[in-house]
Amino acid sequence: MNLTISPGDDNLNELARRLFKIRGRRADLDERAAVTALLAANPHLRLDKPIRAGTLIITPDVSGLSPAPAASSSSSAAAESSSPVGRAANDLADQLRNALDRLSTLLAANAKDENQRLDEMLESLKKNTAVLRGADDEVRARIKEVQHAAAARQAELGEHAKQTKQNVARLHKHLDKLANTLAGR
Repeated sequence: MNLTISPGDDNLNELARRLFKIRGRRADLDERAAVTALLAANPHLRLDKPIRAGTLIITPDVSGLSPAPAASSSSSAAAESSSPVGRAANDLADQLRNALDRLSTLLAANAKDENQRLDEMLESLKKNTAVLRGADDEVRARIKEVQHAAAARQAELGEHAKQTKQNVARLHKHLDKLANTLAGR
């Protein structure tokens, strides 16, 4: 799979013939297979519409077809000419990374606040143990349930924080890969 930029094609059939070696007795079938693969890889393209110059095209691998010589040599030209696309991809990836970092910071702050409230509640229950000793059995049982639930929630918050860090790191890695792919690197 490669990326290329359309110089402006009248339709998908023209694009398919430009990108793939389509010759011989199977030319019609090969062209249809190439058009189908191009549509699947490029949902922004339409069968009945011309392809504007500058449109980013994902060139899929098509079984039985090889890239046309001009298409394979235009890959490096596409990478060079895709510098505006590359810059846009990098800018978008940077914006998404910043948003992820802000979200991660916000989630961590919320978890810290909730942990602090739980700690304060548990500390208050400990300080008021003498008062609570006089409470009936049902109240004391309920207090134990609250203490256990608070401890379980704190453990859950710790696990969520660890998963969030891992997920944010994974998303950063995928953003880097996407930006590099769009930039033709």
